[in-house]
Amino acid sequence: MTLKTEEYSIGMEAINNFYSMLYDAMLKSMPEAIFSSSGAYIWRGYRIDKYKDLAFGQYYCQVYPLDTKNLLFQEGYLDASRKSTEFEWQHGLQQGRYYYPFTEKLDLIHTRFFDLSKDEQFITLKRFISNAAEQAILWQKSEARKEVTGKKYQKGKMPRFVPVDIDLNYDHVGIEYLQAWEYQTELLKKLQTILEQFKGREWVRPNASIYNFGFRGMRLKFKSNSFTSRWSVYFNDFERLRFRIPNGKQNSYNLVEHGYFDLSADEQTKQLTNFAKASLGMNI
Repeated sequence: MTLKTEEYSIGMEAINNFYSMLYDAMLKSMPEAIFSSSGAYIWRGYRIDKYKDLAFGQYYCQVYPLDTKNLLFQEGYLDASRKSTEFEWQHGLQQGRYYYPFTEKLDLIHTRFFDLSKDEQFITLKRFISNAAEQAILWQKSEARKEVTGKKYQKGKMPRFVPVDIDLNYDHVGIEYLQAWEYQTELLKKLQTILEQFKGREWVRPNASIYNFGFRGMRLKFKSNSFTSRWSVYFNDFERLRFRIPNGKQNSYNLVEHGYFDLSADEQTKQLTNFAKASLGMNI
C-alpha cells in the first residue's frame, strides 16, 4: 500500500471509530433519548428523534464533510420560507430550504481532540453532548425561540425511526480522520466530473436521501433510462468504489489495490473513466 492510499485507509478507520465513539457518548449523555442514523453526501451523524422537551426530530449531532474539524449539535428543519444563509453556502447545503436557529460547536482541532487518548476523547465528546443538550433544552423553552419558530415547528413531529447499526467496539481517533474526508470528497468530485461528460446523461447528483448514513456517492441518470445508477463508497467497505443499478448489474473498483490516491491526477482520471465505462457497458 502506498503513502496517501495508506493514509486514506487509516483515516477511514478513524472516521468509523469517531462515529462509534460519538454514538456511545450520545447514549451515555442522553440515556432517555431515541436516536436515528442520518446522513447524505453533505452531512453524517445522528438525529435526536425524542429527548425530554426537545422538538421531535429537529435536533442533530453531526459532521459536514466540507467542514470536518467541527462537530455540530444543532436544531435544523425544512422551512423553504427562509432565505439562504452563509452556513448553507459554507457546508454545501441546498440554499434556502433549511433553517438552523440553534448550533453548538466542538472544534476538534482547537480542542486538540486528536492528541488526546481514547478515554479522553470519549470524555470530551460526552461533555460536549451533555452541555449542548442542556443548552438546547434552554433554547427550546426560550422566548427567543418562540419569536423565530413557526407554530408548525414548535414541537416538531415524530419522524420515521431509522435504527443505528454501528459497532461500539472502537479505537482511538487519529488525525488522519481529517485527511480521509478530503480524499473521499476529491474522489467523488472527480467521479462526478467524469460522469457529467457522458453523452445522453440527464443529470448527475450527489446522494441526497437522509437515509444514506452508510455511504457517500453519486447518482447518474441517462435520458434513455427510467432508472438511475449509483456510485458509492461505503464507510464499512471503504476500500472499494461501488457501482450498481437497482436489481441489476454491479461492479467495483478497489481503491487500495490500485493505490488510487498515490496516482497522478491524469492516471486517476483514466482509471475512474475506464471503470465507469466498463460498468456502463461502454467501449473503453
